[in-house]
Amino acid sequence: MNQYNELIAASTSSYTNYSLPVALEHIAKIGYKQVEIAAIVNLAEHVRQEDLTEKQANKVRNLLNQNGLKTTALSAHLPLSQKDAVTKFKLRMDFAKSIGASIANTNAGPVSQMASFIKNMEELVSYAEEIKIMIGLETHGDIINHGKSAVQAIKQFASKQVILNYDFANVFTNSFGKVDPADDFNNIADLIGHMHIKDIIKRNNFYYMCTIGEGLINYNKILNIVKQLHKSIPITIEIPLCLELNKNAKAKVIDKIIKLDLVDEVLENSLKYVRKNLFKNSIKNQ
Repeated sequence: MNQYNELIAASTSSYTNYSLPVALEHIAKIGYKQVEIAAIVNLAEHVRQEDLTEKQANKVRNLLNQNGLKTTALSAHLPLSQKDAVTKFKLRMDFAKSIGASIANTNAGPVSQMASFIKNMEELVSYAEEIKIMIGLETHGDIINHGKSAVQAIKQFASKQVILNYDFANVFTNSFGKVDPADDFNNIADLIGHMHIKDIIKRNNFYYMCTIGEGLINYNKILNIVKQLHKSIPITIEIPLCLELNKNAKAKVIDKIIKLDLVDEVLENSLKYVRKNLFKNSIKNQ
């Protein structure tokens, strides 16, 4: 299981209140070897649409090298069903490729826009195959929901360049707690290409992010499933502390600066928890 030392990334979305250089410096000091840079429209944007240039990619590559970090994935989230998604997401795929990532993670869009999503994906899949990058469609409670329906949504494109990015907290909140992500994941684990690991607590009818293992999601069971798989799946510990989700699972950025030492503590303790559970010799499902 030592291969996961090189496959566990931290998302820069934890450092939304801070610059990308600060985020990368702290992620490296904590002990991560990989990073997933956030370019999530309107929520966490260390890279914005106007930054998707070769000049900026070169700056990011230099920052990664300076901090001894690599990147498997870019959080390139925007709804692929929207009218201008093809043009915008192609730039995001180009940028991801340029900084060394093999996956551009994103969300599909609402079910009501299924037709435009399918149309846009035809062109985006072709481009992904051309430049050899994977599109990671995330479980988001929309066109890509959870379980076997999410798998079928991926399979319809019949391309190795389209993978399922399983986000455990998204599955829980978007199902309003009705779906157990651990059980759901267990049913389709062999078909997943990337994982977003984040944990949540509930307070006054709102959900907030917390250290992995301290929230509502059974990561003891999940990580036991992961370690028994016959393949290794890239993992990003994604804890956007700046967000709160209401009872309808709608996210918004809270008007509060999260102290840097608290962000570091949450990411460090989360990494320790994930490593401890992945590297155990045996864990009983709970």
